[in-house]
Amino acid sequence: MTRARRILTISRWGIPAALVCAAALWGIVDWARYDPAVWLVEFAGLRGHMARHYANLDWMVEHRKVDLPRLRLSTEEALRSAHGRWRARRALERFIAAFRDPHLRLVNSSPASPMPGAEEETAGGRVEAPTCSDRSFSVRDRGFIFPFEQAEGWERAGGPWFPAGSFGAAGVIRIAHFGEDGYREACDEVGPDHVRERLQEELRDTIRELRERAIRVLIVDITGNGGGTGWATEAVSLFATGTLHRPKARGLSFECDRTPIWDGEAVCPGIAGEGESVFQAEGVWEGPLAVLVDGRTASASEDFVVWLRESGAATIIGERTYGAGCGYANGGAPARLDRIGLTVLMPNCARFTSDGVNEVEGIAPDVHLSLREGSAAQRLAGLIQSLP
Repeated sequence: MTRARRILTISRWGIPAALVCAAALWGIVDWARYDPAVWLVEFAGLRGHMARHYANLDWMVEHRKVDLPRLRLSTEEALRSAHGRWRARRALERFIAAFRDPHLRLVNSSPASPMPGAEEETAGGRVEAPTCSDRSFSVRDRGFIFPFEQAEGWERAGGPWFPAGSFGAAGVIRIAHFGEDGYREACDEVGPDHVRERLQEELRDTIRELRERAIRVLIVDITGNGGGTGWATEAVSLFATGTLHRPKARGLSFECDRTPIWDGEAVCPGIAGEGESVFQAEGVWEGPLAVLVDGRTASASEDFVVWLRESGAATIIGERTYGAGCGYANGGAPARLDRIGLTVLMPNCARFTSDGVNEVEGIAPDVHLSLREGSAAQRLAGLIQSLP
């Protein structure tokens, strides 16, 4: 090793000296900028916000046995001893992770995004509606995960948005995403404010094409579908007949000061609003229905599953769903911790099944089927045996 290389590296690990110096400088700056008092104040504000707005808080205490006083004390101690913003952030991340709620997340604060339908004024004074790019529409992967395309007699149907086909007496439609922003082509075709209607039209056409093949059972594949928007509820209507029903999503109650819950004290219930939600199905498909789910079927997709199960309209096949449950109604209830540049996203609604279980626990299938073990032929045979 030359003298120059010895100067520029730490010989034992081969780490560039400049990188070491930069890391040390960053650590000094991070330490100098860190004020534990500010973080503790923001943490107290976060707890108050969660007591008022976090819809799953009572469930976490009563059913998952999250020890709020202990969690609060350990997080406060971690913030006092953090000696830097990075360690303090890690302390808040551990605090959030203790609830194991996918919709409860710590993110960097950012300017609010324009609401759907909002218009923006350009420098020249012209008013324009947000474009597909402004709304972050993209083309996502929609292909099959389950080996339907290897089934004997497989014949494709439909278009690229909803992969579909049939084999034997079974038809298949895949809905890979319930977020409209995953269908950029539809947005380019009809504009960002009409994508949902265009997707419904495409689903109708695909169901009708399969129905013309005289299939006897339809499989809706929502494996890997992480959810999206209320479009999932509209899509349900196409796959059943009659009146559909499920327990209402429940919102927040503001009957009392709930902040003592962090000290382990009894407080008034955090959510209210029991009863049923009902609507009349459109019934494009009227026959036996199966819904294929897995451990990545989540959020709005779980709502889709519960609507059909509670209404007795489908057999749920596969694996327990992810367990995200209800998310951000009307934008949710984010807690902005502006002095430290962070925001905690949190669900302001909770959904329960008719037996009183919060959807954050996941939805167990009616028929358990391992979707990734065994050969394609074995998995297809197992699915066929499970069909209604």
